[in-house]
Amino acid sequence: MDDGHAEPNVPVGQCAGECRGGTLIRWQRQGFRLLWRWKSKPTGRPRLPKDLRQLVREMAADNPIWGEERIANELKLKLGIRVSSRTVGKYLRDGPVGTSVLGGLHHEYHLVMEAA
Repeated sequence: MDDGHAEPNVPVGQCAGECRGGTLIRWQRQGFRLLWRWKSKPTGRPRLPKDLRQLVREMAADNPIWGEERIANELKLKLGIRVSSRTVGKYLRDGPVGTSVLGGLHHEYHLVMEAA
């Protein structure tokens, strides 16, 4: 360009004497934006869909003596959804479900007492 302004995509080293201060600041801001967009990407595997997480919690609530592995196997057998038992356990710990070992024992105790 003949008006004394550099091309917008010219490296800084080629236009150091011809660039305005605003151009350098704009380039710096663009670079900073790109850096933080890259650094802010989520890491790890994506979460399970919300309806599947809810299904896992409902299965645990309806069947308190089932463990993580049993729920994962039922999902695979009945629905064809492959989910790791560790993933099931992660979502059981996240949600408010009384699926602790003591909760399961408490349920079994009531079943035994009703049968007696």
